[in-house]
Amino acid sequence: MSRTKVLHASQASSGGVLNALIQLANSQVENGADVHVLLCRRADTPSAARLRELFHDRVAISETPVYGMGIVAIVNLWRALLRICREVRPDFIHFHSSFAGAVGRLFTFVTRHESASFYSPHGFSFLRQDVSPLKSRIFALTERMLHTLGGTLILVSNSELAAAEREVSTRRLRVLENGINVSALPKRASTFGKVLVGTAGRVTYQKAPWIFAALANDVAALADSVWIGGGNEKSVEQWLASAPIEVSGWLSEQSALERLATIDVYVSTSLWEGLPITVIQAQSLGIPCVVSDCVGNVDVVENGVTGFIVSDTSSLIERVVQLIEDEDLRSTMGQKASERALPRFDSARLGPESLCLYNEANSTLKKD
Repeated sequence: MSRTKVLHASQASSGGVLNALIQLANSQVENGADVHVLLCRRADTPSAARLRELFHDRVAISETPVYGMGIVAIVNLWRALLRICREVRPDFIHFHSSFAGAVGRLFTFVTRHESASFYSPHGFSFLRQDVSPLKSRIFALTERMLHTLGGTLILVSNSELAAAEREVSTRRLRVLENGINVSALPKRASTFGKVLVGTAGRVTYQKAPWIFAALANDVAALADSVWIGGGNEKSVEQWLASAPIEVSGWLSEQSALERLATIDVYVSTSLWEGLPITVIQAQSLGIPCVVSDCVGNVDVVENGVTGFIVSDTSSLIERVVQLIEDEDLRSTMGQKASERALPRFDSARLGPESLCLYNEANSTLKKD
């Protein structure tokens, strides 16, 4: 019996999307699939040697240069898809992020490729709050039009599914939650002195760093604050420089996890998400989380049980202060967080669940 052949293609080749793709591809290989990954190299993409370390040794990796989202980038990605599809002849093609999703769905429609196609946005562009309402509507209309070309949307959270049903379609939708390699999680590190409040990721508008800065200023007498990650110098200076926040800068994945394991209260001030890997990691480590009420965040944290979901800055500060001052509550919520997150988000489930999803969705399409 021949192995199932899967091709993943992603323009987002760093950060959370890359992390999610690594866990998915590795688990599929471990469950008997032949997996090929096509990445669009960007300035922040890990080196080829590092990518080889991150992916399973049986995952084939190809790269194509894609700069921006103009016609040259489209042509480069299209040509790379054409070449790999001829060589690999995949049974299923899974596109990740909006650019690869747009080019990929046009590619499979125009070429009438026999492979069943799937698309995971990892955070819809129409959910962005750093663009005008008109632009947001254009993004939603574009997603709706592209979905009519065929293929199945694979969403990473139930709240992202609800957004898709509201703005895109109610047909050909599936949910496959992100996973993490739980065996790679470090042990919680004992901290001394002040409680440590932290967050992680790139310093961008999406993460609302000005809210984290306001929090850090407000709780400075009670707790220290850390931002694990970094951004360009302008962003860090603009949003974080006025607050007592340690900005770690970019760390290796393991070093970032070890730093995360020292945090007592994890905070996510994001304005929109898909299903945030760092919140999953924090909950799996047994860290109570206080998160904004946005798509993705609301799927990971159980309000009042494993942390708190808040709708404004004052509520965020109030809940963080509550956890800083109540060690027993931090311990109880942290224990419940790890009990719920570890079995739910173990990446070992991704292989069997995704391959089953691909086959079921393909069977349904053939019947329609």
